[in-house]
This record gives sequence, structure tokens and C-alpha cells, in this order.
Amino acid sequence: MAAAAPLGLALIALPAAPAQAASGDLSCSATLNLSFSPALVVGGSSTAQIGGNVSGCTSSNGQHSDLTSGPLSGSGSGTGASNPIFPCGVSPNGSGTGTITWSTGATSTVSWQVQGTSFTATVTDGQLSGDAITASLNGLPQATCDSTTGGMSAVSVAANVSFA
Repeated sequence: MAAAAPLGLALIALPAAPAQAASGDLSCSATLNLSFSPALVVGGSSTAQIGGNVSGCTSSNGQHSDLTSGPLSGSGSGTGASNPIFPCGVSPNGSGTGTITWSTGATSTVSWQVQGTSFTATVTDGQLSGDAITASLNGLPQATCDSTTGGMSAVSVAANVSFA
């Protein structure tokens, strides 16, 4: 499994206009964790939980410099495809929604999709609404294979995440 990735952004403000999508809104580091119940096996389907943290965020356009870090959480569903190069021999495909709660207290709702090593997402509500999110892996994923089924029960990966 090489992708699990991550998700949206937010900003605290009293009556202010919501943030609009703009080129180069944020670049962050992320630790992303996916867990599957039951363990994801080839040809099977599972409920997926996503969690982790985004941190070290910088705003190249200066419009979101207060959005620096926050935990993410969410859920969805996934299916498993055979791929011997992935941990546990399972390539995950799935989608769902999640939320990032920024250090400012604001939130962003995200719709995400994983297909093998590809992760895509869109901020659907809150700060940076309309931004596309891209993630690139920063190292190899660390997976836990279920001792009974051999399926993937969890995977963690570090990634670089961009919001634009």
C-alpha cells in the first residue's frame, strides 16, 4: 500500500469571507494512517478509517499563513486488488471524507480517493474550499498484515501535501 493520504484545511475568523481556492495556498508535511475493518484482502471490501497529522505548513501566496498544523480524521470504504509489490500483496482502492482541525480551531472538510499509489482529494467545505489536494509519498509505507487473513489491516506513510 503506498497511498493514504490525507486531506483539507481551515481558518478561524469572525464574520469574514471564506477562503477561496488559489494557486499555492499551502504546502505541508503529513503523517497518514489508514486502517481497514475487516483487513483488506484481494477481491474484498472494508470500512476504512483515516487519521494522522499535517504539520509544518507554509503558505507560498501568504494568504493562509495561520494554517500551520492540525490532526485529520475521516472514514470511507475500500476494496483490495492483487499487487505483489504492495505490503500484504494488496493494492488499496477507496474513497471517503475527512476533516482537518487546524491549530486555529477552524476546520476543512475533504473528499478523498486512493487508487494504489495515487491519492487525490478536494476541500469541499471550510477554509480552502475548492482547493485540490495532492500528496506525494515521503518514504515507504509501513503496513500491518492480519495474521489470520494475510490482508492489510493498517498502513502508515509520510507524505508531502499541497493545497492549491
